[in-house]
Amino acid sequence: MVRLLVALCLVAGGFAWGGYVHRNRVFPYQLLREVAWATGWIEPSRETMAPRSRRTAQDRLKTLGYLQTTPVAPGDNRTGVVLNNREKTAAGVNFYKEVSSTDAVLIDNDGVELHKWIFDPGSSVEWIHAELLPEDGTIIGILKDDSVFRLSVDSEVEWRTPVGAHHDLQVREDGSIWVLTRNNARWPERYGEQTIIEDPVTVLSASGEVQERFSLVAPFKESPFAYLMPAIGQPEFDAAFDILHANHVEVFDGRPADQSPLYREGNVLVSFRTINTIAILAHDTQEILWLWGPTNVAVQHHPRLLENGRILLFDNGFEESRILEIGMPQGNILWSYSDGLDFHSSWGGTAHRLANGNTLITDSAAGEAFEVTSDGKVVWRFVNSRIDDGTLPPMETAATGRWNIWRMTRYQPEELPFLNSVSSR
Repeated sequence: MVRLLVALCLVAGGFAWGGYVHRNRVFPYQLLREVAWATGWIEPSRETMAPRSRRTAQDRLKTLGYLQTTPVAPGDNRTGVVLNNREKTAAGVNFYKEVSSTDAVLIDNDGVELHKWIFDPGSSVEWIHAELLPEDGTIIGILKDDSVFRLSVDSEVEWRTPVGAHHDLQVREDGSIWVLTRNNARWPERYGEQTIIEDPVTVLSASGEVQERFSLVAPFKESPFAYLMPAIGQPEFDAAFDILHANHVEVFDGRPADQSPLYREGNVLVSFRTINTIAILAHDTQEILWLWGPTNVAVQHHPRLLENGRILLFDNGFEESRILEIGMPQGNILWSYSDGLDFHSSWGGTAHRLANGNTLITDSAAGEAFEVTSDGKVVWRFVNSRIDDGTLPPMETAATGRWNIWRMTRYQPEELPFLNSVSSR
């Protein structure tokens, strides 16, 4: 009897310890996970979620596409705005673009559609990003690895400029457009004859003419941060290596410059996914003025300078995502939001600080957006209602998939004067 009780206690203790190990990711969690992967007991949910130790440098440097949909769990019938705490939600209207869809949409906080822009660029390219110009309802959009275009409020294409655009752009007050672009280059001293992606920033005029282009690789070459560039073994010549994978660009307007010279007008904030880094560059000298991220974030997206001089960013992580507010220039974390394994976007993701202090978060990979208070309470949630209708390429979608959301941004209605004219039609 005593032996039976001891055995039962050991079994119960084993289950308790196993649960603790799994929940808190302590030793030997990762070892057991690696064994399970190696023996085929479990499969990683996504290749990009695998620890870096399981992927070669060459694997990490290949340019990865983004999925268009995410699997919908059986019984998950959520659609549209599923939560709206009107007392705590920031008032406004919400502009968003799905990944690779042919439209961009403006909805109110109840999910009612206010306006839609439609543009079908054809099957050879994907419309991935849209930036709304609030005054007249114009959109500046990105066709992935292809071009930048201007779309009127009535969905008329006004111009289109091929520059190899990708991921992100910013429209400045003078109308100039600063966009991430791609071209192949070489860095013989480090990578020999291997082709790399240079990720320059290209500056366009308001009418789409190319005015300037500057490299994002060049600032690293002669800097103390060159060591961050990925080390590789035998080069592969079949594809260019994506050594930086820039995914966000922001040009400072100088408004918080009294807080730090880092914020002077024209300095550029960039996010580099491959090296887990965000950096501020001097546009005139191409010098790296400030750099932060390695050992603190993983495959991050969308850093934004706040009015208080801090930086808000989406830290994707490999299993759990966080929203971080970073003190400058020290790089200390002054605020964060996370929800354990229930919140993870393996790619994309944005964070937008609202007028009432709340934060609007786009969980790109889940096709959702939600608003949290400063103490981490979710007060608004939108679940994309568009489900794959079978028209998307099979390799880019789940069997039953909810369309992903590239980015959601909230505006005050008075910021969008064009709404008065379109609503009266």
